[in-house]
Amino acid sequence: MLRRLNPNEISDFYSQIAIMLTSGVPLSEAISSFCDQRDSRKIRNRACLIKKKLASGLPLEKCLEEYPELFNSVLVKVLASNISDEDKKQVLIKFSEKAARFQKARGKVKEILYYPGFVLCVLLFVLFVLLVFVIPVFSEMFANFGSSLPYPTLLVISASDMMVGNFFYIVSLFAALAVFFRFNKKLLFKIISLIPFFGIIVKQNTILTFSESLSLMLLTRTSFVESLQSAVQSVTNPYYRDVLLGIADKTSDIVTFKKEIIGCGLFPPMVLKSLETSKQSEDVYLIMEAVSAYYSKSFVHQLENKSERIESFVILFTGIIVGSLIISMYLPIFMMAGSI
Repeated sequence: MLRRLNPNEISDFYSQIAIMLTSGVPLSEAISSFCDQRDSRKIRNRACLIKKKLASGLPLEKCLEEYPELFNSVLVKVLASNISDEDKKQVLIKFSEKAARFQKARGKVKEILYYPGFVLCVLLFVLFVLLVFVIPVFSEMFANFGSSLPYPTLLVISASDMMVGNFFYIVSLFAALAVFFRFNKKLLFKIISLIPFFGIIVKQNTILTFSESLSLMLLTRTSFVESLQSAVQSVTNPYYRDVLLGIADKTSDIVTFKKEIIGCGLFPPMVLKSLETSKQSEDVYLIMEAVSAYYSKSFVHQLENKSERIESFVILFTGIIVGSLIISMYLPIFMMAGSI
């Protein structure tokens, strides 16, 4: 079984092939040469399998299609096209930069989410302990007071009783939701797209992937409609991919494409306005090239810009929840002390 590839390994792989193409080495030989390398066993294993299949007479395009984790559908079509080795080299360099950018973005996402995620996990654990073990003790103590309890305290005790009495059902509900969204990723991504910050990041990443793929496909002189279909398939977000598929199915030329994307809600005015003047595939290629260059910088910048806000929000949210629980449970004691 082939192990999962690291984006840095993929980026390095593309860069080395681009260098060999510059030296005049045929693409099939450049890929096969990785069979003799010792740097990355995962890359070497795939290269050896491709080399064997090429030796058996299988066309290069078919060989590459069997390893989508290394050659996605757009890259396969580009490398199998009749464009010059110089153009293929430029495409590989772009894919190398894309893989490196993905690794940087993934690291930034982990950096952003690690601390808030850790704090939220601790918060959930503290809430579980308070609601299941601590608050019931306070509840028994307050039952002997013989006086009415403040509304916040009653609310917390009710939440605790519900948690203790329906613990199995609550756990089952969360498990069912996890399974449901595991098999309904389109709905999950639709919900994520509506969440502030995360929705913006997901949308920008979709625009970046789509514009980058469409520009690369148009570079191969492939028809606009076929290029559009391939670019849509490269989008990994199932919600936005369905939106783009609806546009692609109704597109017969550039004119209909410009009409269809207006109401989809995905592309910002900058993209829509730029496409208004486009009449040929070359025009769309230049626009998509510029859009992908813009979002490749903007995407990482957005991640870095919002990280501090997320951390501040999580800390504030944790303080409010835990503080409210503690104050609610000590309110009756303060009231009793004040009446003495």
